[in-house]
Amino acid sequence: MMSEVKSLYMGVVLLALLVICREICMCKKHVDLSSSQKNLFLLNVEPGDTVVYTCPYSLNGEMKITCAREREYFERKLFCFEHVIINKNVYLLRDYIRGAHNLVSKYVNNIYTAEFTVPPVVLTNRHFECYCYMDQGEHVVKKTLKVHISKGIVRKIPGCDFNDEYRESTAITTFNNMNRKFVKVCDSYPKGGDTIVLLCPMNYTVKPNGCFSQVYVKKEDFANEKNNLEERFNINRKWEEDKYKVVNVETIFNQKLVTSGDENTRFTKIPVTNEEVAFTCTCQANDGSDTLMMNVYMNENYDKFVKSPNERLEQNNDRVQHSKFNSNATVTTIHEKYEKKESYGAHSFFCQILFFLSLLVFFAVA
Repeated sequence: MMSEVKSLYMGVVLLALLVICREICMCKKHVDLSSSQKNLFLLNVEPGDTVVYTCPYSLNGEMKITCAREREYFERKLFCFEHVIINKNVYLLRDYIRGAHNLVSKYVNNIYTAEFTVPPVVLTNRHFECYCYMDQGEHVVKKTLKVHISKGIVRKIPGCDFNDEYRESTAITTFNNMNRKFVKVCDSYPKGGDTIVLLCPMNYTVKPNGCFSQVYVKKEDFANEKNNLEERFNINRKWEEDKYKVVNVETIFNQKLVTSGDENTRFTKIPVTNEEVAFTCTCQANDGSDTLMMNVYMNENYDKFVKSPNERLEQNNDRVQHSKFNSNATVTTIHEKYEKKESYGAHSFFCQILFFLSLLVFFAVA
């Protein structure tokens, strides 16, 4: 009898541990618009969160939507999260929230599900709506999801955005809205501790696979080319893959980088260091017809190519004083967000240990 009680107790403990680990290690916010009698749902999210939205659309039938504009939304299938509604107008989510990634949608058994991940960089508070139309016999019930995204970091970050079809007013990078027919190269000059991003157009893929965990660096025979004026100021130069090799980023920084994104979008936070580091990631057209380059020149400044030696010396002195002044500065919200993500890994490891120990105890008393 005592053995059965112990076994039951350990089963309950194991179940509780699994639930706790699941809550710690996941940061998804799921809203099922069919699971409540409410017609209005409010959702507050932060940079880095993933939002999942479920609606029982009847896509194959005729929905009796009285509002002409909303009926057009439905008939054209302008659904969340590929499209979002702001002040009754439809916008592409990737335009309204630059850097939004992992956009996925599916329609199975009359249930439409969509999700996306908020980028780690959001410069201003964002608000949008999603509509869900539920056919209930003689009438249609409209349910509304209102999403509020709180801003994080409040300045544009070093990075490259080759989506010239999107609005410049929504950009989050220092280099953006470059006409990729003519501009093939973007140079980024971050400092140690900065967050950087590469935003590729649709139908392009970030290369190398796993950027920024893996990056391109110049082979030894071509390493000094980065100091040539042709290397810095020729914005339409072609990608020469034979001059590069792929390396793990740990070989550069002696540590792994926390990255996020998808095949079109990559974010990472680079370590705090004063060393000059150079590496490259690219956007490669899926049909192989085009390659766009992001060259990262960490702790460098392109002014050294255009300023006199005296001006450069004065600037370097100012930079040293600025570095001393900020050595104990607090970390920005975006850095805290990355540290929070890193803590998920620690929690996950802790959960695994607890789970393993619980299994040992369970079989010992069984």
